[in-house]
Amino acid sequence: MSLAFKRLKVYLRVAVVVALASVLALVLYKNRDHRVAFWFFGITDEERKISVVLLLWTTAGATLIVAQIVRFMRGLVKDLRDVRRMKAEHAAAAVQASRAAELDERERLLTEKLAAHSREGRSTGEATNISAQGGANESRGES
Repeated sequence: MSLAFKRLKVYLRVAVVVALASVLALVLYKNRDHRVAFWFFGITDEERKISVVLLLWTTAGATLIVAQIVRFMRGLVKDLRDVRRMKAEHAAAAVQASRAAELDERERLLTEKLAAHSREGRSTGEATNISAQGGANESRGES
């Protein structure tokens, strides 16, 4: 973006803010002498009239407070979803870890069985081999 375009953009934004502030000031100025009676959940006295400007400022403040509360609640709901998702991921990881441990145990048992089987085969094979060698040595006259 060129410098001239950025400068134009900044000045336009300033002009919009000044125009909105001017409109707000004009509305407040024109309504400074007006009074109004209103009902607010029985808290206010309908016989007593208050300034419209005070009502406008109170409404604006309440709107800002409610907007903050809504923003906070949206963040809280997002955090709750994240916690629920993380809890599910941890549960899945625990299940996977237990399955991995079970498979490791099965692999260890199979390895032990194969090792025991190969030792039995080797000891039988060695005995056969020794007896065959012994028979050959005896025929040659060696012992």
